[in-house]
Amino acid sequence: MKHPSLFAMMTAVAALVCFLVPSTLKADETDTLSTSLLPALLTLMQADTTGYILPDTGVTKFYGSNTWEIDKPYDGAPYYGQDAQFNPASQQMSYTDNGDGTVTDNLTGLMWMQADDGEEHIWAEAVADCKYLTLSGYSDWRLPSLHELFGIVDKGKSNPAINPLFTTNFSMYWTSDTDASYNDRAWFILFYGGITLSGSKYDAHGVRCTRSQTIRPEKEYIVNNDVVFDTSTNLMWMQSDDGILRNWENSLSYCENLTFAGYSDWHLPNINEVESILDLTKQFPVSSIDPVFSCQFGSYWSSSTYPIKTESLEYKYDGYAYAAYFPPGQVHNDYKFENNYVRCVRSGPLQ
Repeated sequence: MKHPSLFAMMTAVAALVCFLVPSTLKADETDTLSTSLLPALLTLMQADTTGYILPDTGVTKFYGSNTWEIDKPYDGAPYYGQDAQFNPASQQMSYTDNGDGTVTDNLTGLMWMQADDGEEHIWAEAVADCKYLTLSGYSDWRLPSLHELFGIVDKGKSNPAINPLFTTNFSMYWTSDTDASYNDRAWFILFYGGITLSGSKYDAHGVRCTRSQTIRPEKEYIVNNDVVFDTSTNLMWMQSDDGILRNWENSLSYCENLTFAGYSDWHLPNINEVESILDLTKQFPVSSIDPVFSCQFGSYWSSSTYPIKTESLEYKYDGYAYAAYFPPGQVHNDYKFENNYVRCVRSGPLQ
């Protein structure tokens, strides 16, 4: 496995220290803080994050409080700061059709079955089918984790919410993650719109196996000055939210106007960023997030509009946005006029 050069890693560490050590600290305080950060910095130097990039969501259009498109908002205008406002070219979903029934994700390095087998399976069968699969000369296939499968959900599409390069015969696909609170249940993804659900392992869903070409780096969080830096995604998070419930529009505005821990470039995270800090190993009622974070029991907004237009007798064409429950760790959709919690994010120093 190729590792970054020593010079590159030392440069990254120096940049990280500059971002994480406030300039207002006294000399002795800086020495103490640098010593406390040293183990985490050494871990970062040893980690290989060069082969993994958190994919963007696929959302490229702009929306108001409903699910109808609007013009791109300018800075300071209502709805500024939503998902499509931040679309770095390096994180756009990119795939290679290998021409042998497999597709490689160019960002994560994962190889996928291009088409499912056309049959639905209970969870144990799904695990076994991938384990014993031989395809394209490879025999190390496995059922993907929820995080891996969620990464190929295209949140700008619906029914199915996935690149048309893939053949998709079903709306629900199994993941390898057992529900930590109920051993007879496992997580699956609804590819109609891209939400995650936990269901009985005896239900039958589609199967799309994957194999690793690049190993996703282990989660390593560095905490300082009320922020949490995720070394695997280079994202910096508020360690604690303010405990205030807001609708979607107000949540966008809150993060865009926030100055916190010396930074003023915060934004409301997209749903892939929110999902990246979920920890599905936690059993209810423990919140499904690393304990380095302070977290409310409830739902947290993302900046990503849910792609499906809805109409009901009571709320005509009111739009949805993606959100996530902490706990149990479910990605769902919610009316934009509803009130949820907010945890803002910014891009970290290693870009």
